[in-house]
Amino acid sequence: MNFTFTSLTIILASLMAASIPVTLVLIVSLVFVPVACKVSALVWLGEYNRSQRAGSGIRQREALINELIRNVPAVSWETDLYSKGTHMGYPYAASLAFMLSTGIFGEALGVYNAAQLVHGTLPTTGIIVLSVAFSLLLEIWFIRFFIERWVGIRMHSHQV
Repeated sequence: MNFTFTSLTIILASLMAASIPVTLVLIVSLVFVPVACKVSALVWLGEYNRSQRAGSGIRQREALINELIRNVPAVSWETDLYSKGTHMGYPYAASLAFMLSTGIFGEALGVYNAAQLVHGTLPTTGIIVLSVAFSLLLEIWFIRFFIERWVGIRMHSHQV
């Protein structure tokens, strides 16, 4: 996520600084950046799922190893993390917030440029309101979708 966040931030900064056609700014800021943010978040979720499965497998192996050496807790790293409920929730949530806020910033940049483009020909306020409403609905839907799956992965990995 760090590489995607950095890359998309540079792309957005370039869109604001460069003298390029407004249609290109609209396409990149309204479509490419938000979609890339969501795809990156979903790739991260897949990796999170894999790490949770790996932790579950390691906990099982720890129990077998400890049983083989007469129930001496020789290895217990994952088991201890699991039993304490130690989970990097805040760092994960912060990474996700950075990523999704980059997409939202891209949408805001696109809405601003769309308003500049239609200024004087269409009601600018209406374009802004419709764009913001659409963006908010899309972002809220994605965040709910993402969190539901994230919690599902966490709950499943902690049932084993």
